[in-house]
Amino acid sequence: MRIGIDAHILGKNKGGVERYLRQLILLLPQVAPGYDYVFFVNRRYPIPANCPANVTYVTLPFSDPLIERSVILPWLSSKHRLDVLHVQRVAPPLVNCALVVSLHDILPLTNPRDYRGWRNALVRFLTPQSARRADYILTVSGTTKNEIVKILHVPAAKVAFAYNGIDHEFFRPQLEKEPSAGRFAFLSDPYVLYLGALETRKNLEIVLSAFAGFLASINGTARLIIAGGERTSGYGQQLKKLVREKQLSDNVIFTGFVSDIECLELLRNARLFLAPSRGEGFDIPPLEAMSCGVPVICSDIEVHRELFAGAAEFFPAAEPDILAQLMAGLWKNQPRRESMIQKGLLRAQKFTWENMACQTAAVYQEIEKIRKGCR
Repeated sequence: MRIGIDAHILGKNKGGVERYLRQLILLLPQVAPGYDYVFFVNRRYPIPANCPANVTYVTLPFSDPLIERSVILPWLSSKHRLDVLHVQRVAPPLVNCALVVSLHDILPLTNPRDYRGWRNALVRFLTPQSARRADYILTVSGTTKNEIVKILHVPAAKVAFAYNGIDHEFFRPQLEKEPSAGRFAFLSDPYVLYLGALETRKNLEIVLSAFAGFLASINGTARLIIAGGERTSGYGQQLKKLVREKQLSDNVIFTGFVSDIECLELLRNARLFLAPSRGEGFDIPPLEAMSCGVPVICSDIEVHRELFAGAAEFFPAAEPDILAQLMAGLWKNQPRRESMIQKGLLRAQKFTWENMACQTAAVYQEIEKIRKGCR
């Protein structure tokens, strides 16, 4: 069976979805070597020199995802005689092969106030159509599967979920905390870390309000590091204005986009990690923090409870005072932090990219059985 995977997002610094695709195309030829794979990538992506014999890379002539999905992918599917085409979120029309659609979330439909503009409006219009056209829908959590079934009105049997993973060889604790020697060598005070995109659903205005209350309640100095690139236009400037209004300029640092090595550096030296989002399909950074031995405080949303129950502290997403109290309590309580570190390490071990790839391959195998049964 010949499987094509739309991987045009690789190399575009798109966070969790890019990590997922990078691991998927790395591991699928290993866990399901009996298939042939065609990976469709953008023109800027460097194609590996040594590819497995069952892997072909095809460079897409256009970088615009709308043109790619509406015109290019249907043409390439026929040209490469695909049996399965696996795409992200929006399915192309008129493909003559089985269609697998990955919906990492349906937040543009469930949280429209955080997804404005014509592109998100188009996503809201196209996502239900894509779900109906798909032979299978793949998602990343039980919470998101339930939302897809309920809101998009598709049969539960058509939706499978496979948890994302983390690279445990890379994201692991230091035996001893060491001062940073790289870009963040100037960081000497203990700090609270947020790691992720700067977009409105990430709820960072609540974090800043909570951090102001937290600083007022502790005896000592602390910093808040907000690490990640801006995804919602103007949101970064709104946050920086709020920092000035709350007189936090000496305590809050915006790093902009950070590389994987810089992520690891920041995680290993953090005292607390915050995952404050109002909505997620999954949430990889808290798991990476747990795997690095950092206590995590999460917003109390359903998917966070599914993923992190028993291994994190939770606060109502609209309650900065409760978040401030949790931060202060953990900041001062070393035994409590150590207990959370151990629970987090155990929780993080449950999430591996190998499991994700195997469960994805199982969906392809199910399609193969159906196709053989129809012959």
